[in-house]
Amino acid sequence: EHGEYFLGKSVGRIEKDMKKMGYKTHIERSTHVTSKAKKIVVDNTSKTKNISVVQVSPGSKRHGETAYVKVSTKDLGKFKIVSDKTKYKSDGKEKAKIFFARRKKK
Repeated sequence: EHGEYFLGKSVGRIEKDMKKMGYKTHIERSTHVTSKAKKIVVDNTSKTKNISVVQVSPGSKRHGETAYVKVSTKDLGKFKIVSDKTKYKSDGKEKAKIFFARRKKK
């Protein structure tokens, strides 16, 4: 519902906001060699703190040169919020439910 909140924000900004909400976190680099993504890993998941990882990517060769954020939860699965539907490439093996940013009216 509020997925677009994540788009356009730095890893540091998202982590700061999560900490304000009571999440204990640390930042890691993606384990994929060519990835420019960074992950915010949650150390205190619970029923009320269901987010386990927030991955922020500026774009990639695999999924196209469009920014996206993948949010992994303990209870609702994985969600990917993509900034530009026209530039996003799917390899057909998506494990996350994909949401595309709404186009802003001019």
